[in-house]
Amino acid sequence: MPSNDKHLPREKPQKVPDPRMIEIDKAGERAFWTKWFGVSDDELREAVRVAGNVAQNVALYFENTRRSK
Repeated sequence: MPSNDKHLPREKPQKVPDPRMIEIDKAGERAFWTKWFGVSDDELREAVRVAGNVAQNVALYFENTRRSK
């Protein structure tokens, strides 16, 4: 029996998030990264503001700020 799927709705391809980037405006991303780094939402926002949204740079920011305390 031939497939007649031309009338079925097609799913839009979803953008796969880049695991190296922190999308600070997305609550799910903030929840993940705050848990990952063990910091508050405000601390994560400040780190992204200072270091940018590249996860490795944010990690270095936290490493440096923790050493100086």
